[in-house]
Amino acid sequence: MADYLAERLSEAATRKWPGIPIVPVPPRSARIKNDGFDPVGALADSMEKRGLVICRLLRRKGKTTQKGRTRSERLNPGALDYRMKKETDLSGMSFVILDDVTTTGATLEICGTVLVECGAESVFGLAVCRD
Repeated sequence: MADYLAERLSEAATRKWPGIPIVPVPPRSARIKNDGFDPVGALADSMEKRGLVICRLLRRKGKTTQKGRTRSERLNPGALDYRMKKETDLSGMSFVILDDVTTTGATLEICGTVLVECGAESVFGLAVCRD
């Protein structure tokens, strides 16, 4: 399934944002421990095999999940903690953030803010589905 979805996402990203690197949203460590895999990571790996540039720039702190939260809880600025893996100057660069599901867009927004704070000029969002 990941290969099929990655093919569709790769086509969309190449058409809409040619040449712009993809930044996958990092998972909670508990998700990998419980589920045995990282769905966004699997998509990113498959997209990379198709020639897209994947930049694993972000890391996730904490164990908070968005699943089961209300809209206002999801939009709370302190609900999620994403950071750069290492201090990086992204001045003038553009990125596409990849996530599996978006409900309110809070995760995409928080990750985008982290990239912009490091100098990114433009940040776009790409998700498999909207809940």
